[in-house]
Amino acid sequence: MNDLMTDSFVAAAAKAQQGSAPASSAGGDAPELRAFLAEADAAKADMAALRDELSRLRAAHEASRHAVVVGSGGGRAATQAALVRLLGSARRLRARLASMDRRAPAPAAQAAAGLRGRVHDLTADVQALRCQVSAERREDAARRYLTVAGDAPTEEQLDRLLANTDDSDAAMRAALLSAAPAAVAEEQEEAAREVSEVERGLLELQQLFLDMAALVEAQGAPLDDIERHVAAAAGDVGAAEAELREARRLQGEARRRRVCLAGGIAALLLVAVAVAVVAALVLARRGGGGGKLVLQIAADFPAR
Repeated sequence: MNDLMTDSFVAAAAKAQQGSAPASSAGGDAPELRAFLAEADAAKADMAALRDELSRLRAAHEASRHAVVVGSGGGRAATQAALVRLLGSARRLRARLASMDRRAPAPAAQAAAGLRGRVHDLTADVQALRCQVSAERREDAARRYLTVAGDAPTEEQLDRLLANTDDSDAAMRAALLSAAPAAVAEEQEEAAREVSEVERGLLELQQLFLDMAALVEAQGAPLDDIERHVAAAAGDVGAAEAELREARRLQGEARRRRVCLAGGIAALLLVAVAVAVVAALVLARRGGGGGKLVLQIAADFPAR
């Protein structure tokens, strides 16, 4: 979870580079693969920086929430600085992934499988932090509304108060600010602006990660196509084997039928010859020309 590119990702690409060495010596894509691996190393560094900045942003936000000294803008400044660095790291990482998507050689296409889970996990982390900041902002606004109005606000009222776009709620916003001392009201307004900016920055960051996820999915599409084609080919091969076995079985049955038919015809011929010979012998013993005629017919029968 500490970096985007897993060891298996780089190892798979390196293995692909070794496997394609003979082809690259004959004009293959080894230079492209080396450039791709360099992009992968740079993306690993960007991911490590992004992880660190995300932790710093979370810590700075927690510290700014507990700051009670009026006029101490250190917590807010740290939060803003962490957010700026985090957005910068995310933009660099997105640019790296876009470059990898354009320049990825075919042997390194399997690397996309190792990226998908990492990008989705980071997107979930950013979404969780954004939801936390938004929930804290709404909770603070609801607490101040309850103090001034005496009853809890509805979700629609909270949305209008936090959006700062509905003039009908201007009086309520003014009442919320005037309910506290001037210094505290100013501090609350600064804190609300800071939380709003952090929330907008996290929303932009989440969109960046969604773009990265789309890039990674695009890199993995050729792999999915290859897997589908391999599965279809395996099915075709299995069907062909079944057809071949059936053809061999039918061929064997036809051969046996021909042998049986030839044997039956030969047996009938032998029986006919035997009957003719026996009849001729019987007639010969009885004497007479009739016997000679029968013997002549029996002698001529096989020739015919």
